[in-house]
Amino acid sequence: MKVLYVLSQDSGGLPHYAAELANAMSRHAEVVVFKPFETTADDLFDDAVECVEAFENIDIAATDLYAGDWSPVAAFRAALSYRTLARIEAFDPDIVHFTSPASMFPQVQLFTARYGIDDDYPVIETYHDVLPNKLLRRGEELAASEPLSNAILDNVMKLGHRALPALDRAHTVVHTETNRDTLVSNGFDQSKISVVPHGMYEIFSQYDHADVSVEPRTVLCFGQILPTKAHDVVAKAIPLVADRVGDVTCVIAGSGDLPADAKRVIDAHPDLFEVENRFVPNEEVGAYFRRARVSVLPHQRQNGHSGVMTISYAYGTPVVAADIADFPRLVEESGCGLVVPMDDPEPLADALATVLTDDDRWAAMRRNTQRLREEFSWENVAREHVAIYRDVLDDRPERPLAAQQRS
Repeated sequence: MKVLYVLSQDSGGLPHYAAELANAMSRHAEVVVFKPFETTADDLFDDAVECVEAFENIDIAATDLYAGDWSPVAAFRAALSYRTLARIEAFDPDIVHFTSPASMFPQVQLFTARYGIDDDYPVIETYHDVLPNKLLRRGEELAASEPLSNAILDNVMKLGHRALPALDRAHTVVHTETNRDTLVSNGFDQSKISVVPHGMYEIFSQYDHADVSVEPRTVLCFGQILPTKAHDVVAKAIPLVADRVGDVTCVIAGSGDLPADAKRVIDAHPDLFEVENRFVPNEEVGAYFRRARVSVLPHQRQNGHSGVMTISYAYGTPVVAADIADFPRLVEESGCGLVVPMDDPEPLADALATVLTDDDRWAAMRRNTQRLREEFSWENVAREHVAIYRDVLDDRPERPLAAQQRS
């Protein structure tokens, strides 16, 4: 079996997801990855994976969109490079799998349809974040903190995708049952959707941080700083945690603009915070999680799976998360942490203080993360994908004559 993955994003967590999946699948199939020229996961792909530098970097991360820090002209030029999708024919894969939806990026959807890729090959997409197919409103489908400009952009993009040619998907992969149910309500065929858990990120363990150990009073807030995350609430909670437990350090690590309220609290309590306001390279990630006694996930909107949660569990770090989406099941019901409302610093401070001071409960949470690491290993994820691919190929009719003639 030959599987060709299309990675359309060069930054954030999607390149790491693609690398983990491709590496695991390379033990079961021949794997090719079409990717941008440079990604944040380039050093993580195994030698067994054939990487093709197919697309120019669009260089628009989520933080850039929120900040308005991007060039439409450069983005358009890079989008045109996705004409390279026509080269898929030369690799003649059995499966073409988009590691994020083609519809997430208009140029991907456009050129996939333009070159008839969904006619020639079984196309599979993975949805990491699913929104209902209707007007997205702040405080409802979107977080109340979502900037108006971005709420407008989200809705314009949804309308724009409808104007592009629809793709013939052979199958869709999501990470949670909630995502599956939303896709079904959006009109997807439930029989063509599989729920495959997001694997636990293991690739960062290749960098040795054996000299770093858990600091008993360190809280980690890791990942992109976005308006949809309550960094202001985290900042306000930390002095309250200090009142309850004494000495505490909150490490905030990630790119993006901190809210003004968070900056004011940090400036007033510099002894309680370490701020690394930058993109954290792969080789440094492990050191942050090895230090942390607890990881806080301050999402105010989450329609998919959290990469930071899976990194936390990979390092045995308990989590305090918002009581939204699938966090109650994946965090509190799994015994790996606690969930609280993420709009009030008081319950967040109580939860963090509990994990920082209750050694028995903390140790039990760490043991439970080990159980999930085994359950959601990438080898298990790969096996589930192999089964999906085989089912799709078994149901696939003979390749169209026109496609055979083009080969």
